[in-house]
Amino acid sequence: MPEVHFTQQLESLKGPIQFTLLNDAVFHIAMNRSPMISLRGLLSDLMEIPFDEITNVEILNPIMQENALTKESILDVRVEINRAQIINIELQTWQDKDWINRSLYYLCQIYSNINQGEGYDKIKPAMHISIMTYSIFPKKPEFYARYRLLNVENGNLYTPNFALNVLDLSQESLATQRDRDNHLNFWAKLFKCSTWEEMRTLAAMSPVYKEVAESMATSNIEPAEVSMARYHDRYVSGMRGSYAAGWDARQEEVNAITDKLDTAEKKLDVTEKKLDVTEKKLDATEKKLDATEKKLDATEKKLDVTEKKLDATEKKLDATEKKLDATAKELAAFAGQVKELQKQLGELKK
Repeated sequence: MPEVHFTQQLESLKGPIQFTLLNDAVFHIAMNRSPMISLRGLLSDLMEIPFDEITNVEILNPIMQENALTKESILDVRVEINRAQIINIELQTWQDKDWINRSLYYLCQIYSNINQGEGYDKIKPAMHISIMTYSIFPKKPEFYARYRLLNVENGNLYTPNFALNVLDLSQESLATQRDRDNHLNFWAKLFKCSTWEEMRTLAAMSPVYKEVAESMATSNIEPAEVSMARYHDRYVSGMRGSYAAGWDARQEEVNAITDKLDTAEKKLDVTEKKLDVTEKKLDATEKKLDATEKKLDATEKKLDVTEKKLDATEKKLDATEKKLDATAKELAAFAGQVKELQKQLGELKK
């Protein structure tokens, strides 16, 4: 490793760093001060582009002196590289529950980069890079996450031109070999570095880190930049406090709604249990009804058989009555004949 020489300013600083690279103003100034070294080096490692292949770096929203001590000075770093791609870098050090929507909003803004009348083929690829001090998805933490538009069924990439990456400085221990090959673990150390002695050790590893360290030294000494850094610390502290207060109020509302929801769910559980009991009773009733209907069907079948037997008996009875009628008629005729014979016999005896 070649020997690195620091300026007297950087060499003279000792102990804790008052305004670290996690101070948004210090970070922005460092990237603005030497875009072709500091910013170029950071982009090279974050985007996996060889340093020498980044031939042009243009900051689209440089820090302006006239608004240095206003909220407007605390912005994302918007940059165009090689006049062909737009990148938005945002340092986020306080927990913003709306961060996902916010980062997507920034990405959509920079993706809309054509002028009126230009064809859509002129749209330049866009990437938003979040550098965070906390995990967006704490249940599935990653050191450096790369998000793209993909087909959820087969993983087919819709386009590589709309991208969102997240560097989580709190998860440095999860750095992959790919992350280490791209020196992202060193950048994490650089951001979190808290003493000048440690900073010089890191700065000695690369001209890029040295440039960042020299810029940080100036931002901790030069009065105007110190004012910007101090303003940023107060701003972030206020944001944390107001956000926490707002979040607490919102949380109370959420808790009240949750309590109502719990009560409603309990009532629903009771209703569902009663419904289950009713359904069971209905099932039992339906089973009894089925059994009764089966018995009724059997009785009706027996009745049908009895009626058929009765019909047959009645038919036999009708036939018998007809025979009896015929016999009675024959007997009546025979009796008449007997009377006639008796009459004739009496006349003969005279």
